[in-house]
Amino acid sequence: MKIKYTALITAILVAISVIIGLYYKSTYTDYKGLEDFSVAMMKEDTFDNIMQVIIPELGNSNVIVKVRCDEEFKFRYKCASQRVTALEVYKGDTLKAGDTFEIIRDNSTIGDTADNLIGGMPIINMGFVNEMTVGKEYLVFLGKELNTYSNDRIYLTADYTIVPIFACDNVENIMDPTLTDGVIYTSYDRVSGAEFFVLSDNLQEKVWNYKQQIFNMYMK
Repeated sequence: MKIKYTALITAILVAISVIIGLYYKSTYTDYKGLEDFSVAMMKEDTFDNIMQVIIPELGNSNVIVKVRCDEEFKFRYKCASQRVTALEVYKGDTLKAGDTFEIIRDNSTIGDTADNLIGGMPIINMGFVNEMTVGKEYLVFLGKELNTYSNDRIYLTADYTIVPIFACDNVENIMDPTLTDGVIYTSYDRVSGAEFFVLSDNLQEKVWNYKQQIFNMYMK
């Protein structure tokens, strides 16, 4: 219950951030890319706790769709989006193959105030999953479509701590060997080639099995 309550609050904050960004028709041009940020790495106990919720509930997502990524992250006010094209729709009647829209991670807030800096770098909450790569295909679980008061179509991902975006290709989960016990943040450029941001080899194997289970259940 606590996890869901926290996720709901985060979703509301993200929605407000998007509307502010669209209203002012601006993006955060101060950020050149993800290399400007620190990201959190996932611990094994975090993964184990979340799996008790996410596996049985992913099927309740409003939309399940395979997409092609069309653009890199576009930074908006306190969050970021990526434009995609729907390839196959497995659940939901608001999208069809060929539709283009933007995806914002339900928990992808940017912390850039003084008390949110790690090693002098702002933090971006990636939900332990890397950005989508332009031209690559992904299985994505979506929540609600935002009312943007414009022609922009923007969906939030389903609200889970681990963002439910899965690369259709096999991607190695590169770890940062410089991290020591108790340190979970690293600069993005040290793990930029990973799909999931994980702290250990054992967790890497668990995440791989989780991804295969999701594909077997939903990508039919």
